[in-house]
Amino acid sequence: MEDSLWDRVRGKLKSYLPPHIYHSLVESTPFQGEAPDCLEIHFPDLFAKESFEQKCLPALSEVLKDFKLPQTRISLSIKAPQAPAPQDSYSVDWQNAKAFSSQYSFETFVIGTSNQFAHAACQAVAKQPGLTYNPLFIFGGAGLGKTHLLRAIGHAIASHTPSARILFLTSESFTNELIQAIRQDRMKDFREKYRTHCDVLL
Repeated sequence: MEDSLWDRVRGKLKSYLPPHIYHSLVESTPFQGEAPDCLEIHFPDLFAKESFEQKCLPALSEVLKDFKLPQTRISLSIKAPQAPAPQDSYSVDWQNAKAFSSQYSFETFVIGTSNQFAHAACQAVAKQPGLTYNPLFIFGGAGLGKTHLLRAIGHAIASHTPSARILFLTSESFTNELIQAIRQDRMKDFREKYRTHCDVLL
């Protein structure tokens, strides 16, 4: 079966846009239709539509030129999907102990001149979560130990406070969850999950 124009456009947009923009605004937009000389893209809400217009529309125009379809009209509209059954609150999957293996502890971390301060800051956070360096943000290149330190914080807290409710997730997962909460008008549940039902967020 031949791919639709929108499928081909989405594939091409992937090389034009930053990964986080593509995944949040293009890949997650399944509603579309095609008419002669017109590409119709439907969004679940105004937030998604306006975000696409601001961040993706120029790239989409360039992609259509690449396909030799510069005259194709682009139509953006809102077509909300059927709302899911309401839930009383978010279900929370607490991180299992395996993620905080002793393999990724402060004791196994290799300390160098470039990461001494980060190591000390993370140890301080593990001793007084929520009080010291709150929030703590570490920036650095790939392979320098950021994830190791993050897991080490979780390992230390879980060791001395086994009952601690620790959430360990990627920033992309957190952002996607926030976007879904906005789309589904469930920001109250979102805030409650992270403010009330979570002791430590990594």
